[in-house]
Amino acid sequence: RKPKEKHKFKSSHKYFLDYINKPSRTEDDDDEDDSDIGISGRLPVDPHGEVLIKSPEEMEKLLAKVKAALQEPELSEKDRKNIETLKMVLDLHEHFTGLNRKIQFKPTKFAINAHGVEECTEVQVVAKWGGELTSLGRNQAEQLGRRLRQELFPINSDD
Repeated sequence: RKPKEKHKFKSSHKYFLDYINKPSRTEDDDDEDDSDIGISGRLPVDPHGEVLIKSPEEMEKLLAKVKAALQEPELSEKDRKNIETLKMVLDLHEHFTGLNRKIQFKPTKFAINAHGVEECTEVQVVAKWGGELTSLGRNQAEQLGRRLRQELFPINSDD
């Protein structure tokens, strides 16, 4: 397998912080019942938890947020460059399939908000892509699979 390529940067952009500070809502949470929402206006979340984006649906949503962020005129040149690189990674292939990309959000700085709740104020964005399987890697994987099957399900010649 070829090694994955990686791009890391830190950001305080709202779109990235929302992955840490806001809960992920499921489709059945789209109701107007906010009885489970706490004092901060959101469901309680862990601001120290990392978020991993791998599924095609999540990648599509992230790509839309990245495109929206690039439209903001007040975006700093450094943030713009990093976000453009992230967009390039997300646009690499036509569809979000296989194991070729993942995006991680790792919280790095924290502060207490007006409601006394700790929130993430800076996040490290790690984009990884590539790592295609070589023919040598494919052969090694097949050999390992055969050996594993033989050890898990040995063929008895006694029968």
